[in-house]
This record gives sequence, structure tokens and C-alpha cells, in this order.
Amino acid sequence: MRNIRENPRVAVCVPVRRYPFAPPFCVQFQGTAEVLTAEEPAIARLLAAERLRKITGHGALALPDTVFLRVIPGRRLSTYGVGVTVRTLLRDPFHANRSVAVG
Repeated sequence: MRNIRENPRVAVCVPVRRYPFAPPFCVQFQGTAEVLTAEEPAIARLLAAERLRKITGHGALALPDTVFLRVIPGRRLSTYGVGVTVRTLLRDPFHANRSVAVG
């Protein structure tokens, strides 16, 4: 939280397991993060509607100083393995990456 308040630029990598015999696929992007408390109107509405139950259902809200991060992605998204045929992945795993402009 302290680092993001000093520099809101972040990079996010989401691993996606697809095949047990291949490296994990992933989606990566850069963006800008914002630190939000549970009292922020947007977060309070999501909590009231139980839309955040999967990430708060294990007592996270009971911890002092719990915060949420809102990440606004940049214009480019990179992937590894996603949208690539198994044949390409097995024959040439070093070229199983893609980059897509978003928006």
C-alpha cells in the first residue's frame, strides 16, 4: 500500500493453468493502481451486494487496516499460451506469446 501510494504504476500477472504438461499460461498487463478503503462508496456498494464475498469471506474485513486496490489497465495486454494452439505451444514454446491493444 505504501509503495502504491508513492508510485501508482503497477504490473499484474495472472497465471492460468491449462495443460498439466505445459508451462502455466498467463495474462499480463500494466496499469495504474488506487488504494481504496472499505468505506469508499464504490467498495461499500460491492460489499453490501456481496459481490466481493470470494475475497472477503475468510475474515479479511475483520483485519485492521484492510484496503482494496483498484487497477485500471493500460492499453496493451500480453498473454502467454492463451489463444495459441497446442501444436504451436509444443513445437515452439518460446513463441507462444501474444500482445493485444485494448480499447
